[in-house]
Amino acid sequence: MNLSLFNVIGNNGDEAPTNKVNLSFPFQLRITKTLGDLISGSFLKVMSFFLSESFLKVLQMPMTDITDKLVSKHIKPLPNLTVLDVSHCINITNEGLKKFGYQCKSLLHLKRNMSAFEDELPDDFEAKAIADTMPHLQHIELCFGRFGDSSVSKILAKCKALTHLVI
Repeated sequence: MNLSLFNVIGNNGDEAPTNKVNLSFPFQLRITKTLGDLISGSFLKVMSFFLSESFLKVLQMPMTDITDKLVSKHIKPLPNLTVLDVSHCINITNEGLKKFGYQCKSLLHLKRNMSAFEDELPDDFEAKAIADTMPHLQHIELCFGRFGDSSVSKILAKCKALTHLVI
């Protein structure tokens, strides 16, 4: 499979040449593609492959145009996924976060940092989705999240292992 669209990170944290990746061990995947790449057939095939493979430990997709629909269509159980970065993914909503939460039961670290929106009203749905579907989180980054005090309280009440909350 051609993995040239992605940066694959080996267990030691070093970027591995994509033509020499051993897909039999847990590894990290950093996706840094634009909307044009997302709608290409090859991207969807590779995305589908990685969102259905149980050996994936770290999935980083900051600033991509991935949508709730793509997540819903392609995600399968990812029992080894411990780190998820969907920062600045404006097309992911509480529904996409729920899908990740339901399929990633080992998730320990969530990055959901967003850009500052001055005129946005609080929206507690994302924080509720995180609290309800990701109870084992230890580290959460929610910079510029649109949530109120009650949402933070839900996260603190349901994520009992939480040691880091960045808001």
